[in-house]
Amino acid sequence: MRQRRWIICIAVCVSFICSFIYYCLFTMIQPKVEEMTIYMIQVGLYEKSNSIDKMRQSLKEDGFTSYTLKNGDKTAVIVGLTQEKEELITILEQLKDKSYSYVEKSVTLQDEEVISLMKQEAYEKVLERIET
Repeated sequence: MRQRRWIICIAVCVSFICSFIYYCLFTMIQPKVEEMTIYMIQVGLYEKSNSIDKMRQSLKEDGFTSYTLKNGDKTAVIVGLTQEKEELITILEQLKDKSYSYVEKSVTLQDEEVISLMKQEAYEKVLERIET
């Protein structure tokens, strides 16, 4: 009879231990999803490619590096693509000085490939993969 109590006690303990491990594995420990927020300044939204080209040329002449972002049937012209919002302040001041109108935007990335491209500063490829 004494052995039977020990067997039941050990079975209950093992059951609690297994339950705790199961709980930890499937509820407490969750895979970490890497996120990155990127910031950009939109200086135009165009349908026609010649308007896009004119804006990009004007920005280039004023010393800005520009990119394009497809937005449905329109294309946004973007400057100041960065991971740090503080870096936009200088660019915003320069755009104001040159009388450009603009809209600040941010996008949170969760795709590992796109985050990797952003870290590599492959901005054109990043913008190709972003849907707005």
